[in-house]
Amino acid sequence: MSDELISIIVNLIQIVSFCFILFMIGRRMRSRRFSRLLLFFLYGIILALLSILFWLVHDIMRPEARIPFGANEIGEISISLMYASLLDIRFKAAGYKNLKPATLLTIIYSLAVIALWIGWTGEWIKDILSGTAFGYMMCMSVRSLIISKAFNKIKLTVLALGAYILIGLQGLIFIVPENIGKVVDILCYIILFSGIFWLLIYSVYLIRTAFRAIKGSSEDQKKRVDKALAVTFAALIWALNTMYMSAGTMYVIAYIIETVVYLILFMAISAAEETEFPDTVKGGVSV
Repeated sequence: MSDELISIIVNLIQIVSFCFILFMIGRRMRSRRFSRLLLFFLYGIILALLSILFWLVHDIMRPEARIPFGANEIGEISISLMYASLLDIRFKAAGYKNLKPATLLTIIYSLAVIALWIGWTGEWIKDILSGTAFGYMMCMSVRSLIISKAFNKIKLTVLALGAYILIGLQGLIFIVPENIGKVVDILCYIILFSGIFWLLIYSVYLIRTAFRAIKGSSEDQKKRVDKALAVTFAALIWALNTMYMSAGTMYVIAYIIETVVYLILFMAISAAEETEFPDTVKGGVSV
């Protein structure tokens, strides 16, 4: 099976998944009130779907052509900004004084990611613009993890160390001989996929406990749902990083995992909507 055909198949799988999510969101919007949280998630899914459709058409019509800065990159930048706004809406930073060190570390990590992207592609303008938006989303994600207390200090430190070790190893590949680079590459894949599977399993567990808590007290509901939402967004960002740092078969696997993460994220958003509007009432968006 050719690489082009595999690319088309995995794109079609993600398109079907996104269409399912859009159908479910549409059903909810017709029958119940909905918050800006769901609205921003809807916009993000639409942008992601249009980006995939653009890339799918490009793969079919001109698979050999490289687009320095296409409509899909503009869509990806918009998705990052949309989801960063979503996290900003849900997780308010007022009263949290311990966010600055984590934000600074995330900014440094984001700059390192941008440097890696430039090293891989040589496309300065696209990588700086895309990386800045992606970095902003990462900052909002880290902030949500801290505010929701989804991880204790040990788990948060392990996650940060894993991310920084990945950056170091990826940078090392540029300067070491090819045979050593292959070993380093394997280490990167071990960290990448261990991290994403850990975040996926933990996300599912938190979402399950969040739905169970919906029948409980409102305070307990929001705490559990916020943890699930924060960790699932962290899983999405880790999945995207896994895609960007993978090639060949490993990229295809990471792409499929990203699709699964989006489906799980829809479940987390649904749980969050239950805490906003627990009763089934018709109406528009809440502002």
